[in-house]
Amino acid sequence: ILGTVALGSWGFALAGLLRAEATLAVANGIFLLLLFAGGTLLPTNRLPDVMAGFVAFLPSAALGDALRTLMDAPSGADGTPWGPIAILAAWAVSGIVVSVRTFRWE
Repeated sequence: ILGTVALGSWGFALAGLLRAEATLAVANGIFLLLLFAGGTLLPTNRLPDVMAGFVAFLPSAALGDALRTLMDAPSGADGTPWGPIAILAAWAVSGIVVSVRTFRWE
């Protein structure tokens, strides 16, 4: 849910800043960039060190790392990924603030 709020709020912010056609093009470009270089296909620990340090703070990497941590944790173990959750929360809060300021129903 937190990942949906984090990424969705930035989608609304983008829609508030650009026209509909431009929003679609830019959103698809961002999606592909985050998919290939944002820690989604490859975990951040498999990326080069310089890139991994930056990518770890992207919402797609935080969501992927959190899901991978939760899936790898043994049943009943405390494998809560607090770091990625905090990163997603920061993206969600900032995205909500920006989208409230920019998005208007028209």
